[in-house]
Amino acid sequence: MTRKNLVGGMIALGMISAATAPLAAQVPGVPGPPSLGITIGVKATTLGLGAEIGKVVGSRLGLRVGINGFTRAQSFNFSDIDYNVSLKLQTVTVLGDLYLLGPLRLSGGLVINKNQGDPLARPNHADHYREPDVPG
Repeated sequence: MTRKNLVGGMIALGMISAATAPLAAQVPGVPGPPSLGITIGVKATTLGLGAEIGKVVGSRLGLRVGINGFTRAQSFNFSDIDYNVSLKLQTVTVLGDLYLLGPLRLSGGLVINKNQGDPLARPNHADHYREPDVPG
């Protein structure tokens, strides 16, 4: 069985995104009901399902911490070959935001991925594999 372990971190610099939380709670300077300036969000991304907490720390600055995860295992048969595939995604993010205009922000920070994939393929019959003919 072969295990591919994808472990790594990357620095996410210069990502521009639009806010998904309510604007009054997330964007500095936008009037809204009294609050502590803390936002809590639930998200579904390519990194999996996750949660995020944010805090505005200045007139145009904010901090966010998030965690995402997803697990999936699948078994299937195709052309007399049994496939077993498992995927486990785990991501932690620590981001700083600079609000440019309204909900538009420039984000930079750290994204730590501890993703794992485990693909396995087994032929049902031993005669599925042949050595290639090599001209000699």
